[in-house]
Amino acid sequence: MLARYPLGGEAYTCLLSPDRSRLYISCWGCNQVVLFDAVTQQLDGQVPVGDNPNDLCLSRNGEWLFVANANDNTVSVINTRLRKVVETLNTALFPDAPSGSTANSLALSGDDRSLYVANADNNCLAVFDVEEPGTSISRGFIPTGWYPTCVRAAGGKLYIANGKGLSSLANPRGPNPAGKRADVGYQQGSRQKEQYIGGLFRGVLSILAEPDDALLGVYSRAVYTNTPYTKNSETSSEGEAGNPIPMRVGDPSPIRYVFYVIKENRTYDQILGDLPEGNGDTTLVLFGERITPNHHALAREFVLLDNFYVNG
Repeated sequence: MLARYPLGGEAYTCLLSPDRSRLYISCWGCNQVVLFDAVTQQLDGQVPVGDNPNDLCLSRNGEWLFVANANDNTVSVINTRLRKVVETLNTALFPDAPSGSTANSLALSGDDRSLYVANADNNCLAVFDVEEPGTSISRGFIPTGWYPTCVRAAGGKLYIANGKGLSSLANPRGPNPAGKRADVGYQQGSRQKEQYIGGLFRGVLSILAEPDDALLGVYSRAVYTNTPYTKNSETSSEGEAGNPIPMRVGDPSPIRYVFYVIKENRTYDQILGDLPEGNGDTTLVLFGERITPNHHALAREFVLLDNFYVNG
């Protein structure tokens, strides 16, 4: 090791300037881009950006640095000559949506006019016109596979890596802790009998042409159709009259306390799939009522959430 430099937090990635004189380092743990002079081999300052900066992308002339911020739905646009953020782009589907889009990858079109941002937890790309940084314009969204982790642009095409593929799968031949020692070689891609849940995620690569405005409009409508979130859902929801769960924020309810009993790394069917009251699959049960009587009693006495989904 030739040298070591303290950055002030966990580093995520780094990117050299086109003339190879400066290294930009995204510091996930300190919400900054750290500058390193590759000529003098010294740290050369920092630029504060958004929350959890990760991927970096430079314009061809090196004047503009784009920084994806995973924890606040933004991209910071840095003027590298001035060494400051001149614009912050909102990548979320709604301007004042809570954090959760998880911007985690960036790509510029060949002419540097369009910026593509992977929104991992929205399953889409956000598209911006950045021909004039500082006055950028949101153009729309492009649907992707499940949890896009990287986007790159080349030759008029977009290459999108989707970390979790296109869908989840049940694992009826999954490891059974109640049985004999399981061979979970499936997670390494082998065709063993047992299906380890992590090995069932099959990432996919999507390739599509960079869209014009008309096609981007079609793509954007698809993204909004696919998302279950709306601004109205923050304050109101559908329900039945007389239901003790209020349909609007602030409405009265006899419920004073709510307790969640969560079994990590276990599916509904593995534990409660044998309950006839629910929408379960008895062939997937591993820990039925004989093994988990307390869980079954709680489900019967209070509430049974048989269709509860989460993207973890």
